[in-house]
Amino acid sequence: MNSASPLGPAVGFVALIALLAGPGSTAAAAGGTWTQLHSTVNPPARERAGMATAADGQTVVLFGGEGNAGLLDDTWVLDGAAWAQRRPTTSPPARAGGAMAGDTARGTVVLFGGSGGHGALDDTWTWDGTTWAEQHPVARPAPRLDPVLAFDSASGRMLLFGGVDARGSFLNDTWTWNGADWEQASVTTAPPARKAGSMAADHGRASVLLFGGIDARGSFLNDTWTWDGANWTDRTPAVFVTGRERAGLAYDPANQSVLLFGGLGLRTLHNDLWTWTGETWTALKQAGRPPGRQAAGMATDMARRRIVVFGGEGFNERSELVLLDDTWTWAGPASQAVSVAGGATSVTSPTQTVAANQVQTRDGDARARLSSVVLPLVLGLMLIGAGFALRRHG
Repeated sequence: MNSASPLGPAVGFVALIALLAGPGSTAAAAGGTWTQLHSTVNPPARERAGMATAADGQTVVLFGGEGNAGLLDDTWVLDGAAWAQRRPTTSPPARAGGAMAGDTARGTVVLFGGSGGHGALDDTWTWDGTTWAEQHPVARPAPRLDPVLAFDSASGRMLLFGGVDARGSFLNDTWTWNGADWEQASVTTAPPARKAGSMAADHGRASVLLFGGIDARGSFLNDTWTWDGANWTDRTPAVFVTGRERAGLAYDPANQSVLLFGGLGLRTLHNDLWTWTGETWTALKQAGRPPGRQAAGMATDMARRRIVVFGGEGFNERSELVLLDDTWTWAGPASQAVSVAGGATSVTSPTQTVAANQVQTRDGDARARLSSVVLPLVLGLMLIGAGFALRRHG
């Protein structure tokens, strides 16, 4: 009498679990440590806020975003140890998805656009460390939400790219700010149109780095571009990061590189950390990593040579998708990254899987793709069926 082997159904079940779990982790060298900062007072939970390094390098500035009760217009400053709310006499209107970055050449922080109470905005504001001042340029980019902004050390100007306009059209125009006026750049090559990408100054290479975002078809992008002060270059790194939107990107002065953290990918809230070497992406191993999240604020604390991440949207301890109000700092020694071998490879560090009915932005655009759950489920069930067939005929 032949005994039925339990391995057939077991193989199918294990395959189903593996498929549903999504990408696995990848080995990486020790990169550094995350530390959660516990301030006496914290900004309320929010996503899509503006966060930037203050021009003096001593503080990190946070403005606006979307909280549990709606759009915010508050200003907060982190001095390395504690958050403090500033109450300037003049402030920009409440918004989320504006572009904000430090203007090193003029000693200010620049804020442009975003989504306000009546739609897409095209206003420009500067923060001087004490108060906000609205600027009145002759020329300006079209109203938009979710563009990206960074300081371009090669030209000494601010660089603005992309976003989505008031009609819902995705943009790929490039603009520069000289402290008084906006000017549209004439470029021979431009990145494809997108919103919610990630962009930061790469001070060590006198360039600006642009990564990812989401396009008009709803595809998560994983392309890497650099700006040299006059033109864009499409980079083709040996290792590429999985496509995502609303990831954090900031300059790491300790390594003279740019760090990418988190973001929303296909049914995944990431909490992986990558560094751009100037040629390729390398994964960093993290001690005490923050939970996965999207639309968090991320900026450089220059005075203390570390990265700060605040808030965003992620899971709480009960696995509920919520707005976050936690603050984390990253400090890592130089030269502690390792490239992933094997040519062009897509690698994802441990992340949190998001159910298809959970992740939606607050403007109603679904981000999770039902097919990403259905296909693994069908394949897993097919393997289970094959396992039972083996058991019947074994």
